[in-house]
Amino acid sequence: MATRILLLVLTALQPAVAAEPDYDREVKPILRAHCFRCHGVRKQEADLRLDTAAAALKGSENGSVIVPRQPDKSRLLHRVRSQDKETRMPPEGAALSAREIATIAAWIGSGAKHPDNELPESDPTDHWAFRPPVRPAVPRPTDSAWIRNPIDAFLATQHRQQGLVHSHPAPPAVLLRRAALDLVGLPPTPAELTAFLNDQRPDRWDHAINRLLQNPRHGERWGRHWMDVWRYSDWYGYQKQLRNSSRHIWRWRDWIVESLNADRPYDEMIQQMLAADELPGATPEILRATGFLARNYYLFNRNTWLDATIEHTGKAFLGLTINCARCHDHMFDPVAQKDYYQFRAIFEPHQIRTDPIDGAMDTEKHGLSLAYDAKLDTPTYLFERGNDKRPDKNHPLAASVPEFLKLQQPFQVTPVQLPATTYYPGARASVRRALLSQAEATVALRQKELATANKAVRSSTTPTKTPPAPGAAPIVGPPFLADDFSTPRPRLWKMTTGKWTWKRSRLIQSQVADTRQMCSTTEPHPADFSVTLKLKIIGGKTYHSVGIGFDGIDADNLLGVYLSAFPGGAKIQFTRVVNGQATYPPGGQRPLKLQRNRDYELRLDVRGQWLNAWVDGKRQLVFRLPSRRRGTLSIWTYDAAAEFDSIRAGALNAKFVLAQTATAVVDLQQAQLNQNTSAKRNEAARAALTSLQARIAADEVRLSGSPSDQSPALSLKAARLHRLSVLRKAEADLAANVAEQRRATGTKDNKALAKAKTQRKQLDKQLQQAQQAISGKKMDPSYPPLTKTYPATSTGRRLALARWITDRRNPLAARVCVNHIWMRHFGSPLVTSVFDFGNNGRRPVFPSLLDWLAVELIESGWDMKHLHRLMMNSSAYRMSSSPSPPQSETRGRDPDNRYLWRMNSKRLESELVRDGVLWVCGGLDTRMGGPELDAGTGLSTSRRSIYYRHAPEKMMTFLDLFDAASTHECYRRDVTVVPQQALALINSRMAIEQSRRLARRLDQAIGLANTPANNLRYLETVFVTILGRDPSATERTVCLEFLAGQARLLGQPKKLTPFGKGQTISVPPADQPHLRARENLVLVLLNHNEFLTIR
Repeated sequence: MATRILLLVLTALQPAVAAEPDYDREVKPILRAHCFRCHGVRKQEADLRLDTAAAALKGSENGSVIVPRQPDKSRLLHRVRSQDKETRMPPEGAALSAREIATIAAWIGSGAKHPDNELPESDPTDHWAFRPPVRPAVPRPTDSAWIRNPIDAFLATQHRQQGLVHSHPAPPAVLLRRAALDLVGLPPTPAELTAFLNDQRPDRWDHAINRLLQNPRHGERWGRHWMDVWRYSDWYGYQKQLRNSSRHIWRWRDWIVESLNADRPYDEMIQQMLAADELPGATPEILRATGFLARNYYLFNRNTWLDATIEHTGKAFLGLTINCARCHDHMFDPVAQKDYYQFRAIFEPHQIRTDPIDGAMDTEKHGLSLAYDAKLDTPTYLFERGNDKRPDKNHPLAASVPEFLKLQQPFQVTPVQLPATTYYPGARASVRRALLSQAEATVALRQKELATANKAVRSSTTPTKTPPAPGAAPIVGPPFLADDFSTPRPRLWKMTTGKWTWKRSRLIQSQVADTRQMCSTTEPHPADFSVTLKLKIIGGKTYHSVGIGFDGIDADNLLGVYLSAFPGGAKIQFTRVVNGQATYPPGGQRPLKLQRNRDYELRLDVRGQWLNAWVDGKRQLVFRLPSRRRGTLSIWTYDAAAEFDSIRAGALNAKFVLAQTATAVVDLQQAQLNQNTSAKRNEAARAALTSLQARIAADEVRLSGSPSDQSPALSLKAARLHRLSVLRKAEADLAANVAEQRRATGTKDNKALAKAKTQRKQLDKQLQQAQQAISGKKMDPSYPPLTKTYPATSTGRRLALARWITDRRNPLAARVCVNHIWMRHFGSPLVTSVFDFGNNGRRPVFPSLLDWLAVELIESGWDMKHLHRLMMNSSAYRMSSSPSPPQSETRGRDPDNRYLWRMNSKRLESELVRDGVLWVCGGLDTRMGGPELDAGTGLSTSRRSIYYRHAPEKMMTFLDLFDAASTHECYRRDVTVVPQQALALINSRMAIEQSRRLARRLDQAIGLANTPANNLRYLETVFVTILGRDPSATERTVCLEFLAGQARLLGQPKKLTPFGKGQTISVPPADQPHLRARENLVLVLLNHNEFLTIR
């Protein structure tokens, strides 16, 4: 009973289905979405077609699948209802919904009625975008006066057919602003605007376009466009771990900008981005282009990495959604699943590496990320249903492009023998120079170290001069610190760690710990000072260390001198603590007899870099300090408990004489061991330089490409000198180990001693191997390369793909490029599905125009600047974006401007908003190129927005708010209008500071006096500067009233309500009310819709 009730409820909840569903409207769309892929024009599994009702009624090789008026006997319904994965149809993707099944059942039950004249599905290969473009004849419409070039002819023909009237020309000032923003991303300056308006030449517009195209800002503007399409993203990950994209990817960004400025042809750019490493004569400058591939790098999953490469190569260059065939055949286009994995095979061998560049060998800081074929024989398998756990290893796939496109344009792969400079960075002159410079610097350093070691030995055998007598009291005048510790004095001291108490006029620290227990002064000490501390060591476990800190920032950053009553070797010791790591220079210690429970007086005298330390009135230590900084004094213990009787500190008396000759006891044997180490290291450095020079000489001959009698001898010399350098290094390493064991033994550094003893066995073995290698009778002529070496042969697959894409016969590449350029000039694309030119995409509004432009691009040598000139010289581009009253009928017929009867207005992209504010206010830093900048500084620094970090985890918030490009996919930017944008702009630190700077510059030019004439001139100038036009009469009246009203309001500060603390503005407001009113007017105009729009 319960089951029957549940079925009744479920039946009642299902949407109602018509008793006789309409085949064309209701049934066929279901079959198209779920069945045509396997039972249509492309494929007829089981000899069954379902793209017409007649074919469906005919049945399959196994008999009928539809029995009219008998749904229960129709196998089609059984298969779509099946819950068994092996028999359910469709076998992949989503199952049919209950409503869809009910619709088909009702259609069969009502007799499977269908139109008699139904046509089968058209062949998806016979699609407009899959046919190579052919230049169509340019139409000759009657409106010849308006037609400046073929673009206008194609548009005018459509206008006439649709009954549309084109808009009037835009005013010259508006036109120049449009062109400047389109081509360089910055509005024209008042001087540029005036020069254009005063230019009486008939071809002034051509000159203006050429000037803008030659401006280096053009590469930045259009570089950002193509970076959207090609998915530019700076590297990101977790902390310093690279997980996505590649380090130094900014070099690809700079290559894009430079290529556009140099008018590098579009086909060349594609070839370099996909296969620069496989092109002849590839230099590091060209190899930057493979950042297109390096950007797809993903640390955790190679399949995810390759999937992204396939998807966005297809979308960016071909307008094809090849990625939709990863799990099954494409639902709309003739791209089989096998095609997807054959396309993957093109990229299967490639990896990303980082080469040295710019004369620097540290690739973490100065590397070049580039693509190369690492494993040429890596097989590619089809993943069953896209599951990488189920590869079909019985059928490895060859690299290829979609089969249907090969019919008109074959795809051929030829392996490429690479030049040495491509597969071996060490063959590049810049890398060799960097290696030589590095080796020479090491020799100079080792020579300096040897001189210091020799001096140390000489000083240990030379009688030490008696230090000079002080000659005066260390402190004259009142001390800056004096405390007898009779009571707590919080204004003097800050207790940080430890257990501090005051008893019997003494300060006691009683907590014994293996960390520094410290209290420090609240105020910094003078640079030159003297401090005397009376103390007693009363406890501890091992080291019993008590001391004075100075130049302190905190417990982890200070300089200090301490007394240690360590039973195994009591001493006075200087220490330096940096970020919690303490170091103990050998010259900064001296053995002393120290005892627990005895009073000591420790005094430090410091002037500049010199320290004199005294114990009980006797100078015990003279030491030259490392770099110093302003800081505080402290008293502290380490593994000790102590009592402190008093402290007194003051500025060091200028007449007090400090000793400047080290008085620490020199260990002669240690100094001699250090000397031997330095001598061995100097020999090793010289041997390494000589070896490097020999290997470079051998490489030059070996890699020259022409046989030489010198090559064997040079290789043998290089091999011998390399083995000698290995021997010298082994000798130096062993000498250093001997010295380190001696030092660790003397200082009781048990941890370092154990480590040195462990290393000794390996060093002895290395020395023995090096000696055997150099003493062999027959010398092997092989020697190690200067840098890492990569495969000398590349598969040539990526180069074959790049040449196939840019072949004249390819039907897609030129059309896709034209569509992107058109969209960014005219505000809407010719093909609205910008990354999908396939059967599921949209047909072009002007198909003949698209093909004409595609052929024009190819025949111009893929010259994109030629396309810019062609489009911008058309009357269509020069139309006003504002319809005139007579065009009301046109607007009614085409309200969305689909047929481009007027120009589209465009909201500025996020980068142009920020850059435009900086530009018109005179604050834009126009330096070009270089590593990405911190996005967090975008509102306080002034480079162009293209140079700031652009990654999912690190993106400038201001740009993101104004619809910056998504790093995942951005073939066409979203455009939103939300209140937060207006609030962000008018309240941004950048806009406020820049408006004040512009206002002050104009104040100086026009005059500070608050006169009607000055205010009018100011108003007119600021309108031209920001909006590129004069104010209208209404605007003039409103703005002058605004200036007067603001001046009155700001002149009564007591009536104003102050804001909260808010952000820090580095440019203060003007001090006179009328000048501050001018600043506010500038800020208002920066938020004007015209400033934020390309009209």
